[in-house]
Amino acid sequence: MASTAARQERCVSEISNGAVYLESALRNINSWSIWQSYWGRSFDIGIVKVVTLTTQGQVWLCMIQHNTNSIEQEASRWQSHGITSHGITILPYSGKITKPSDSMTP
Repeated sequence: MASTAARQERCVSEISNGAVYLESALRNINSWSIWQSYWGRSFDIGIVKVVTLTTQGQVWLCMIQHNTNSIEQEASRWQSHGITSHGITILPYSGKITKPSDSMTP
């Protein structure tokens, strides 16, 4: 779902990093009503409109919006799919690259 082929290729190279999966962020939204008030229109246009064209997509959307997993259950779920970390690269104004990261352990 990257904006360029090069960026998509970088995402593929980080397949065990949960940060490259949209679902990892969406599954952990604490309040969908608050989130929708900020991002709802863009999310609806960019994601929901296409995802809900299929029954599978409708089920997925409902599942992520009603996720009640504990932290341990969520970590175990992602680990079962080969996801072992969650980290992003931040390029601040100074030009120095930092990589905040979390390990996933049950």
